[in-house]
Amino acid sequence: MRLELPYPPTLNTAFINIPGRGRVTSGKYKAWTTEALWMVKSQKPTKFSVEVSISIGIVAPDKRPRDIDNLIKPCLDLLVKAGVIQDDNSKYVRKVSAQWLASGPPCVVLILPYEDIDG
Repeated sequence: MRLELPYPPTLNTAFINIPGRGRVTSGKYKAWTTEALWMVKSQKPTKFSVEVSISIGIVAPDKRPRDIDNLIKPCLDLLVKAGVIQDDNSKYVRKVSAQWLASGPPCVVLILPYEDIDG
């Protein structure tokens, strides 16, 4: 299954620290989640209850150097929130990969049933 998403927020901007409350979700992350959930819903995704392999392709919005690993967690958490996968723990998500793409939608997520190539 293939899903297109908006460019995800980095973990550096997804949460903020509020004195007396601790770590809370940022407005930027909430806005992205709302937009992304609507995009997922409009694509009528398959719901997976089996082990999966997830591949994330991201087109950078500019030429600044970035850490791709900071963009993975928001995508996985969104898949759980949208009900596409049961959970993003090791019981369900057996493999995750991410790569920078030269062009295309800001973020593309491919989800496939997991196949253990080692056995």
